[in-house]
Amino acid sequence: MKRNVITLPFVAIASLLLMSGLTGCLKNNNDSSTQPQAAVSILQASPSNVSMNLYVNDDKINTSPITYPAAAYKTLNSATYTFSLLNANTGDTIARRTDSLQSAYYSLIVYDTASATNMLLFQDQFQSSSSNSGLFLRYLQLSPDAGAVDFYINTTLASAERDFVDILYDPENAVFEGVDAGVYNFTAVSENTGDTLASLSNVTLTTQNGNAYTLMLRGLASHGTDSLGLKLTLQANY
Repeated sequence: MKRNVITLPFVAIASLLLMSGLTGCLKNNNDSSTQPQAAVSILQASPSNVSMNLYVNDDKINTSPITYPAAAYKTLNSATYTFSLLNANTGDTIARRTDSLQSAYYSLIVYDTASATNMLLFQDQFQSSSSNSGLFLRYLQLSPDAGAVDFYINTTLASAERDFVDILYDPENAVFEGVDAGVYNFTAVSENTGDTLASLSNVTLTTQNGNAYTLMLRGLASHGTDSLGLKLTLQANY
């Protein structure tokens, strides 16, 4: 069933949304221009030990190398930009894309296909909700070797049969859905085996740290419990 979604303009929620994470890695945006701006939530979810630099056109926007996993936030004037991800040690280009940004909120996600690192950029959408909490949550499957996954919030199935980066062919899988404030347990379960792949317990969702959150399965099943292994992470986008 098609969900009723709304695309929120930048100015409509600018006073409500905050960003947590590694925002200190980004250069300060001192542009006091009054022209329309776009807000970009940046997520480095590619399981790799490679340090990276992110360029917007010719401007390197991080002050220190970006390592996995990392999240950051950037505001830009509405325009067309080329985003380039470079190896911080060699200067080699890892991924690059060009997109036009309007006055809206966007997600830039760095992910790994197991054979190449790619970037995905899309405009964020929010599901119409009767909840008065002002909180939104979405689910992403960003592990290239975990297979299809079911996400549970407490004991309730929240998002079913989620394939690796399925937002590429079904953008509705990236929609933020309204959720009540509270304390939650999250679980990612293999669709094929029923085994629990990763869990996150006693997580408090509140507007104190942000309004829009991403729960993502990241890492590599083949790495077991090491630093690149499967993990559930809750990231405040705004």
